Amino acid sequence: MTDKGVIYLTALTNLRYLNLSECNITDQAITSVTRVCLRLSTLKLRQCALLTHQSMRAASHLPELEELDMAQCVKVRLSFLKHGV
Repeated sequence: MTDKGVIYLTALTNLRYLNLSECNITDQAITSVTRVCLRLSTLKLRQCALLTHQSMRAASHLPELEELDMAQCVKVRLSFLKHGV
């Protein structure tokens, strides 16, 4: 999946679980999803090489989020994790 495909997910406003692991998506796509799919409780973004701490920040605003998996997202800076979202 790419950013173009993720746009279609924004119509699913009651979505609770989303796994986009290993997809070629950017922070912009995650920001779009997290602005509309506010009921997400699980968001899996493992090994999405283009994602940065901006996606983590966008996900942090999801009121029902219980699980965020961004393991092996190589552009997420460790310094960001130390200072918090």
